[in-house]
Amino acid sequence: MSKGPIRLAVIGCGNIAQHAHLPAIQRVEEVRLVAVADPYEEVSRQVAGLNGLKEADACTDAAPILARDDVDAVALCAPTALHAELTIAALRAGKHVLVEKPMAETSQDARAMAEAAAETGRTLMIAYNHSYDVAATHVGAMVDAGELGDIAFAEVFFYEDRGCWSAGALTSTIRAKDQKSFWPRREEPTLRVRDYIHNFDSHVLNLMRLLLGEPKGIEYCRWTDGAGLWAMFDYGPFCTGFKNVRLGQHRFEKGIEICGKRKRVRLELAPPLERYTPGRVEIHDIEARQTSTPCLPWRWPFEMEYRHFAACLLEGREPKTSGRQALRDVELAEELAHMALQAGQGDQA
Repeated sequence: MSKGPIRLAVIGCGNIAQHAHLPAIQRVEEVRLVAVADPYEEVSRQVAGLNGLKEADACTDAAPILARDDVDAVALCAPTALHAELTIAALRAGKHVLVEKPMAETSQDARAMAEAAAETGRTLMIAYNHSYDVAATHVGAMVDAGELGDIAFAEVFFYEDRGCWSAGALTSTIRAKDQKSFWPRREEPTLRVRDYIHNFDSHVLNLMRLLLGEPKGIEYCRWTDGAGLWAMFDYGPFCTGFKNVRLGQHRFEKGIEICGKRKRVRLELAPPLERYTPGRVEIHDIEARQTSTPCLPWRWPFEMEYRHFAACLLEGREPKTSGRQALRDVELAEELAHMALQAGQGDQA
């Protein structure tokens, strides 16, 4: 594409669409919402009306949207199980695609999505809003510039606060009377752990890879039911610890800490109750013996995500979190789940 605005349709009008994607689209002048789709007719109609669309622009199926000539791109906020099918259909219909994380349930599906993007020449971007956080960008610039010195150790962390998911911040404002949960219930333990990693750890897995590069392998991983996931990644000269703690504590902590020989930097991401506002950076200068917190410009990560998507379409460049890049997150989730249950010697998921 060489001209804007990008005419975009949103497929799936649940929690994340209502609270993040649709408001973000309204803040980006290079993007114009032209249609929405949701299997619940009352939801699609109400969401369309609240976002300035006509009733004719509200659908209960993706097919009419993909057939429209006035749709350049789609944002897929549908359940993960539908990501591959809808993404490939949209790409083959000539649409660019922004799809919510996790990219897909399986690496086979994710690979098919990336291949479809390459074959059609259309853009596929995965919606990792934290990866577009100004705080994450700041940390990335520090690492790239060598400000930290040689990295000695890093740690990715996620301490869940159960209340942050149930206090209403991510509950759909508009819901159908008979609306059902889309969360699948797995019988097989490995699939349950894999889905858990997809849903709760894919953000920080992607952020780890963007900031530190690709790990050489996984040295250790273990899952303990009711407690969480622990892993260690091999980065050659240093290791990166990875922990997801789910013990019901009342403080949400999510991010990454990177310890260099000159500086140590800690990135803390905002919780869902704050609708994923910008993160916070704390820098410990080991040589100067000083601690500082930079005052970064306020930019909503979801807005920055859409600005990046629009720029990539208009300038013809590959997104930072393209399908090709994000495929490895799905593969890592599968590898971690398999190794975790083996190390746990039968711990239940």
